[in-house]
Amino acid sequence: MRFAIRDDDVNYHFSEQFLADSLDGVSNICPVTLAVVPWYQGNWKQNIELFESLGSTGITDDVIQAIKQDNDIYRIDDNQALMHYLTQELEAGRVSIAQHGIYHQNNDKVVPKFAKNFGIGAEFYTTCDLSDELSSSNQYLNGVFDCDVAFFTPPQNLLSEKGLDALLSNDMSVCGYLPSAKNYGLFSKYFSTVNFLRVFKHQLFNRKTKRPYPYAIKFGEGYFIEHVSLQPSTSIDDIKDAIDFVAKKGGDFVLSTHTYGFNHKMLNSDKTMKEALIDLLEYVQTNHDVKFVTMNEILR
Repeated sequence: MRFAIRDDDVNYHFSEQFLADSLDGVSNICPVTLAVVPWYQGNWKQNIELFESLGSTGITDDVIQAIKQDNDIYRIDDNQALMHYLTQELEAGRVSIAQHGIYHQNNDKVVPKFAKNFGIGAEFYTTCDLSDELSSSNQYLNGVFDCDVAFFTPPQNLLSEKGLDALLSNDMSVCGYLPSAKNYGLFSKYFSTVNFLRVFKHQLFNRKTKRPYPYAIKFGEGYFIEHVSLQPSTSIDDIKDAIDFVAKKGGDFVLSTHTYGFNHKMLNSDKTMKEALIDLLEYVQTNHDVKFVTMNEILR
């Protein structure tokens, strides 16, 4: 089994010391694919505090309008100290770079609302055509990091048909949640009949356990692979069950994380999210024949 870590939301507002401290003890075991926001719109720290204090149901139309009024754009390469650290870690092979949205803000006239998610951040759950801006922002990341940034992770893990269209037209590989097999239209448009039938069978027999589909599948000129999310409320036993399932299938496993939450305590536990992550990595090492890789290496 190949095992990768996807870490979302790295942007201009991160300090290099915070990121270095967060990845210490993790990236020396498994390289971390950092999903970077190229041009973050607004005050990230303020927005995160707002989301955590209000919850998804507390984000009213007035709150959304207040967030949208902040049009300041923060390019990641304007944080020179962070760029120096990331370049060092790239050269050492401890991290790789993926793309996480463009601005990480949904700029539709009517922002979608979800019971357990933040529509204002769901940039690619959209009715807009983001193809050109995705292309230019991806070229920007390729230039500032001097590498091919081929993987995309959707903000808030949400994709609409328009969002998928933009990714397909830019030949990007995607790490996200596969559309439900009951959504025949999306599968017929983006995935082959053979892959649709395989995923349908997988979802049919794993609908209770929610295990990820264990292989990358062809998506245009790129690939689409599922992931399992580590959050404070996540059941570690459920993650281990998913890991065991993918290992048994000889597949590829992607664990998604957020370094900014590494100090949060896990639900009903004294352990932080970072400590839980390291425990999971040690569990994988002890119980499975594993190769720790970047997300790019999964496609090689």
